[in-house]
Amino acid sequence: MHTRTLLAAMAAAACATGAARADTDDVGIGTRVYAGISPGARTRMLDMTSAALADLGAINPSLAGIAGSTSTLNLRYSDAFRAGPIFGMELDYRIGNGFEPFARFVYDDAIGRSVPMGNISEGASSAQLPIVGAYSNLPSVTLDFGSRFVFRRQDHLQPFVSAYAGMTRVSALEADISSPQATTDLGIQRLLPSTTRADGGMEFGFDYVLPSGVRLGMTVGANYLAAETAATAALQSLGVPTTVAHGQGWTYPMQLGVSYHF
Repeated sequence: MHTRTLLAAMAAAACATGAARADTDDVGIGTRVYAGISPGARTRMLDMTSAALADLGAINPSLAGIAGSTSTLNLRYSDAFRAGPIFGMELDYRIGNGFEPFARFVYDDAIGRSVPMGNISEGASSAQLPIVGAYSNLPSVTLDFGSRFVFRRQDHLQPFVSAYAGMTRVSALEADISSPQATTDLGIQRLLPSTTRADGGMEFGFDYVLPSGVRLGMTVGANYLAAETAATAALQSLGVPTTVAHGQGWTYPMQLGVSYHF
């Protein structure tokens, strides 16, 4: 009788230990590193504006005495920049039931392009001399805090959804502005100063758990960077008194990463 009671107690203890082990397997500190790109950013960057000039000689001496006008085009971030690399590092803590609060540091570097950004027009003819902007790269650094929920935690393939918010430090928006046909070069002009802005977003993805415990993951998401608008006199030398420049808005990061929970 005592033997049966002892065996039953041992079996119950083993079951309880197994259940506790199943729970603790889902708890612990983890790290994640990832890289990717962040396309999108079709937010308006530069407003269209124009100004009449009584004498184009202030821009190009060969046009002295000729009246005309200068104008800028509506530009979007996707016109002036292409998606650059993203690098991120993350520390998380899986608290059980699939929840993972995390903190992350992200570096993003949009790659600048050379694009037409306006025209110089001669009043007596239809001739237009393009104004070109060679945009510098636009790096930013971000510190975010958020939480992730992991589905199907006992499977090798584990889908998840995340939400986060934080602050982003964006470098100054600058471009080397010139009109080659008008032999005018304004040099590097600052359209927006360096700013710190709020950001936030959501992600969807999955991790594939290897036998070693290392996780290979893929993520897609939507990130919003708070708007920033400022009037700039960068084109004042071309006769345009002020132009309104806008900060980035929505981007859609895509990332591949590796993570491990201790």
